[in-house]
Amino acid sequence: MCNRLNQWVTPSQLQEFFDTVRTPDFDPRYNVSPADPVVYIAASADGREARIGEFGFSPTWSDSGRVFNTRSEECFEKPMWREVILKQRCLVPAPGYFEYQETGKKRKQRWHVWPKSNELMGIAGVFNDRGEVSVLTIEPNAEQSAVKDRMPLVLPRDTWSTYLNPDNQLLESIRPLFRTPRDGSMRLEAVKESKKEWPPDSPIWLEPLEPRTIPKQRGLFDE
Repeated sequence: MCNRLNQWVTPSQLQEFFDTVRTPDFDPRYNVSPADPVVYIAASADGREARIGEFGFSPTWSDSGRVFNTRSEECFEKPMWREVILKQRCLVPAPGYFEYQETGKKRKQRWHVWPKSNELMGIAGVFNDRGEVSVLTIEPNAEQSAVKDRMPLVLPRDTWSTYLNPDNQLLESIRPLFRTPRDGSMRLEAVKESKKEWPPDSPIWLEPLEPRTIPKQRGLFDE
């Protein structure tokens, strides 16, 4: 779940919203897939720092592909995650993400999911010594549960400093941050089936399955 992210945000927008002291140049992308470059935010000695890594951990013992997320309920116990969750936490900034819903047909239905506030999300993540990034997932809220049984762990803005602080290695301080986003906080829209030839910097990734229509406004004398 959540193996496709949106990062159609400029470096200056990211710097302003997340208050980063350093932000590299990067190209906004409407689709970030496993192994693609992904922007993430980590703590540094003088403040929050934006970096560029690769989306998904590449296990040294397996050629089965990238591991791009992990359950927040299990990250303190599993060997791949228990060191990085204590010392190498990060935020993955994203305006939205994509989910793929099983429909019983050959093709899955693709959904675009984003906050009703239209603000950038700070998705809880971890990074390893190779600069690879993975995101945490949690039980879904009401909207997400209609299409998937998990969702990314979106952290409220007032928890970012606590989560990013590498000196904070207390489980009892980190675990309470892992909360499902409240019901009614997300929007979902069915979008068209993706094509391999679509460039990652094209807004075609967000094109709705059905054309958006503007409702007719009622006139003074309408029944």
